[in-house]
Amino acid sequence: MLGRICQALLSICKKQDKRKKKRAKGKEGKGDQESEELKKNQSNSIFGYTEPGAGKKKFECQDTYSIIDLPEDHLRYYAVYDGHGNVGRQASLLARDYVEEQIRKNSKKLRKMKDKEMVKKFLTNTYVNCQKRYKKNQQDYWQSGTCCIAILQLENRIYTANIGDSRAVLCTSRQLTHAKKGGAEICAFELSTDHKPNRQIEKERIIKAGGKIDRDEKSQGPYRIWADDEGPGLAVARTLGDLHGHKIGIASEPEIEVWDVDVNDVFVVIGSDGVWDVISSAEAVGFISKNPEDPSQMARILANEARERWDLFNEINRTKKKLSLEGMDEVRKKASLQKFEDNIMRDDITVVIGYLQSIQ
Repeated sequence: MLGRICQALLSICKKQDKRKKKRAKGKEGKGDQESEELKKNQSNSIFGYTEPGAGKKKFECQDTYSIIDLPEDHLRYYAVYDGHGNVGRQASLLARDYVEEQIRKNSKKLRKMKDKEMVKKFLTNTYVNCQKRYKKNQQDYWQSGTCCIAILQLENRIYTANIGDSRAVLCTSRQLTHAKKGGAEICAFELSTDHKPNRQIEKERIIKAGGKIDRDEKSQGPYRIWADDEGPGLAVARTLGDLHGHKIGIASEPEIEVWDVDVNDVFVVIGSDGVWDVISSAEAVGFISKNPEDPSQMARILANEARERWDLFNEINRTKKKLSLEGMDEVRKKASLQKFEDNIMRDDITVVIGYLQSIQ
C-alpha cells in the first residue's frame, strides 16, 4: 500500500511540474489581474492578483481586492475581500466599493489626522456604517457576507484593519519577539489575528449574544457559530453582511493594529484564507523575498503557488480515497467516488503585496 501511494505521489508531482511550465508560458492561470474593474487602481508599489477557485460547488469567484495610491495625500490603501454564501461575490463588491468611496472622499482629512486614535475611529466607523448597507437587503445577506483585511498607510504609519480570517503579514529584518523566520535575514510578522470562533474574546461575545460554538454534526472540521441546527455555521467570528450571524454575536467592528514603518520593513502581503490555508506566513515572506522575478509579478506568482498546493492536496486526497475503496463492488465504489468529487474544491485565492517606501 505504501509503495503504491509513493508511486501515485510521484505521478502527481510530475503533473504539477507540467502545469507550472504551462503557467510560466502564460497558457493558464491568468486570474483577474487585468480585469476592467481594477484598471483604475493602478500603482507602482502595490500589486494584486486573484486566482479563482474551482469545484462542482464553486459557481463564481467571490474574492475581490482594492488598491488606492494617492501620493499627493501621502496615502495608500489596499484590501482583500473574501465573500461567502449564495451572494458572496455581491457582498464583497459592496464592501469594496463602499470603503473605497469613503477613503477617496476623506483622503484630505485623513492626511491631516496625526492622532492614531482618530484614524482608528474613522476606520471603525467606516466598516460599521458599511454593515448598515447590508441591512437594506436582508433576504440576500441573511447568510451571505464577506471577510476583509485592509492596510491604510499614512506617511510612514500603517493601520491594519481586520474582519475575519484573511491575513496581513509584514516582511522585516527587525528582530521581533513574535516574528517567524522567513529566511536568514528576514522575519514574517503577522499584523492581524484570525477571528476564529474559539478565540476567547470572540467566544465570550458570541455566547453572551445567544450563539453556540461547535464543530459540525460529526464533530469534525473547524469550530463554527450556530444559532440552531440550521445555521449559520460560520467559521469566522467577524464579518460584514451575514445578518443572521450578527444576531448571535458575530461582529462587524474591525480589529485595528498600528505599525510605524522604518528602513528595515520591506513589504506587507495580505491575502484571503485561500492563501493561508496552504501557505504559512513565514513561507509566504520567504517565497516573495527569495524569488528573483519582477516585484510587480509576485502577487500572481504567490497566488499560483497556492493554487498548485491546493491541487496537489486534492490529488493526494483523491488517490487516498481510491486506494481506500479497493475491494468494494463497482456500484458502491462509483457512488462513493462521485460523492467525493462533488465535494472536492479549491478556494478562491487573492494576494495583494504593498512594497513599503517613504511617502512623506
